[in-house]
Amino acid sequence: MAFDYIRARATAVRLIDNFGGPASLIQYVNSGTEYAPTRTEQAPIAIVVVDLEQELRDGSGNLTGKSMRQLLISTSAGVTPAKADVIEIKGLRHLIDKVEILAPAAPEVLYTVTLEA
Repeated sequence: MAFDYIRARATAVRLIDNFGGPASLIQYVNSGTEYAPTRTEQAPIAIVVVDLEQELRDGSGNLTGKSMRQLLISTSAGVTPAKADVIEIKGLRHLIDKVEILAPAAPEVLYTVTLEA
């Protein structure tokens, strides 16, 4: 009997929608020529995120004074975030450092995005 990832995805969407907040995913399209490139901003896409900000610790457990900001993003918007995209939360734009897709089988369950510091 195989695990039902469709139910896991529905649970992840429900929990992120309940405990998350609104944000916008802004994607860019590159066009033009090699010598005259243009980068066009697309219309913002409404997404739901859970914002996880963690204080970083060194090897002995002491706080380093640095933090790491990760977002759990629901798949309900039907768009996959990419490193070239920008996420806007409460009017502030954040660059994406890393995107991890949780998809152990066919459906993508959720996205974990690390923002640049």
